[in-house]
Amino acid sequence: MELKVSGTGSGQSGDSFRHQGDWSSQICAGASIKDLDRVALEKARREFAKKFPQYAKYIDYWDDQRFLSKAKLSKQGKITNTSILLLGKNESEHFIGPAVAKISWIHHDDKTIGKDYAHLGPPLILHAQSILDKIQNAPYRFPDDLIPLVGEAQKFDPMVIRKVLYNCIAHQDYTLGGRINVVETDRELIFTNLGSFIPKSVEAIINQDAPPEYYRNKFLAEAMVNLNMIDTIGSGIKKVFLSQKKRLFPMPDYDLSEKNRIKVRIYARILNPTFCRILAAYPDMSLNMAIALDKIQKGIDLTKREQRLLELHTFSKNETEFTEYVSEAIGKPKIKSFDNAYLKQVIIDYLRLHNSATRKEINLLLTDFFSNKLGEEQKRNKVKNLLYAMSRRDASIKNEGSNKKPVWILC
Repeated sequence: MELKVSGTGSGQSGDSFRHQGDWSSQICAGASIKDLDRVALEKARREFAKKFPQYAKYIDYWDDQRFLSKAKLSKQGKITNTSILLLGKNESEHFIGPAVAKISWIHHDDKTIGKDYAHLGPPLILHAQSILDKIQNAPYRFPDDLIPLVGEAQKFDPMVIRKVLYNCIAHQDYTLGGRINVVETDRELIFTNLGSFIPKSVEAIINQDAPPEYYRNKFLAEAMVNLNMIDTIGSGIKKVFLSQKKRLFPMPDYDLSEKNRIKVRIYARILNPTFCRILAAYPDMSLNMAIALDKIQKGIDLTKREQRLLELHTFSKNETEFTEYVSEAIGKPKIKSFDNAYLKQVIIDYLRLHNSATRKEINLLLTDFFSNKLGEEQKRNKVKNLLYAMSRRDASIKNEGSNKKPVWILC
């Protein structure tokens, strides 16, 4: 991923993955309903009724086999790997061997000295919540000047850490025989799970409107949706980023640099107060913009697309502080003169972002894209000619204002 990612998730491609089948849907030879945990089954029934209230009045009349079928935990009336993972007794884990159904939580200080730990297996519908309950989610004290902007907050949004952990469960490659790890310190939470990252990047998930085409454990993911453990498949990562943005906390880091291992870092503290103030001043800022600003506070290189996004944004509030925050990362050119096609695209991108622009705003927008060799009158004439060409010949923009006070919008 582009967000503090040192690689692209090398591992199985989507094409090779499709031919391997869904491990989570495979039937456990020799396993039966007797190998499922009774408390977990009752919990699953309650959550299924919450998810599908239309079945609430019928669910008490279903026997276990009918319920497992309705919840898509069983297959052809038989116990699956998913059944054991989510509802199996702890001692039933051997049915899915050599796969491992374990979550390890380790709490240590910043010097990696262990304070506490736990290793829990099936039934994960119960024990995943037990792991979440162990995380010390204390109130977070913001700097005094930020308190009026955010009020009181916890170190972690409970929804965020729940979604990240449950995503680890849903997308773990259980055939690799490893466990899911949750490492807690006073500064952060780090989640790791095994398996390649099947989508091309986290940005692709954030920006796409439809769920991904392929899943490693589609059977397991659908069952977790039915048991109210995860939302609609594919929506969790975006919600995690949106929550951190709303809370003014750093964006999550997804590290895909190691083959067949995904590492997610959730911050428990702010890194740069200016980042928080920008998010607070512009609550409607796009998520892509917030991600670009987050990269600046972490010292991560911006993509060309992100640089242009920041170049097009006008910080009208606290302008000096905010502009200084992004200026070095943007690195606007001062000498090179760009061709007309590029300058037209800059204007179009700005109008897409801000809906409209006055002549003064367009002059300011293009100033840094003109050669220093051009005088002010030459720059104004160049803008005039660009606007004329775009409105008359290209028909890409039009004047919604007057000739004396033009307001340009996209056609």
